[in-house]
Amino acid sequence: QEVYIATFSTKPVSVFFYPHFSLSVYHCVSPSPQGRTELHDAAERGDVEAVERLLSTSVNINSRTEDEGDTALLLASHRGHVEVVRLLLKAGAAVFIPDKCCRTPLYWASFYGHRAVVELLLENGADVSICSEDGFSPLYVASGKGHSDVVDILLEAGADVHQATTKSGSVPLGIAAQEGHTETVQRLFGGRSQRQPTEQGRTTGMSASHTQLAAHEAPTTLIIIIIIITCQ
Repeated sequence: QEVYIATFSTKPVSVFFYPHFSLSVYHCVSPSPQGRTELHDAAERGDVEAVERLLSTSVNINSRTEDEGDTALLLASHRGHVEVVRLLLKAGAAVFIPDKCCRTPLYWASFYGHRAVVELLLENGADVSICSEDGFSPLYVASGKGHSDVVDILLEAGADVHQATTKSGSVPLGIAAQEGHTETVQRLFGGRSQRQPTEQGRTTGMSASHTQLAAHEAPTTLIIIIIIITCQ
């Protein structure tokens, strides 16, 4: 005869053996009432060992919590746990699944300035153009927080510096100026957003309307910087 034991824990199980019986032990990952599994918790706290152990089971790597709609990858990206993000992506975690407010792993990594996570997500196909339900792009939130290094990475990946939010119409330059992030304003004018001549003699980069919007939203010191950069 065979005895089956199911346990809702990944910890070692103590069992007693009896003659003429074979024993099979199955580990199950039991979600909480909010739909959180052990993988969600391990990913959020950055527990690499626990994540590795859980990924070796039949865990649903893309399961979402019921409250916020978070996946393990979203939680790890939010917290900046690079090695956990790497493990999840290698195991096949979907990089594009958002939470209930349409905020992707790239959004959260950009919002909190987790540069290494941003780079890793982009290497694995993250889309820089996906916005939250409020219309906030990864570039917009990185600009608003003054994460200049992340802004550079997103611009290099093709982020649209003109992409406005759906509610207010604000652009990355505008929010960076409004928050007083001088270096970020300069980065947005440089790199891919720098005014470059085209084959037809026109220029690309920040439009006059966006420059005016940024100046309208900016503190006085930043208005001077914007004018200087625009006139170069």
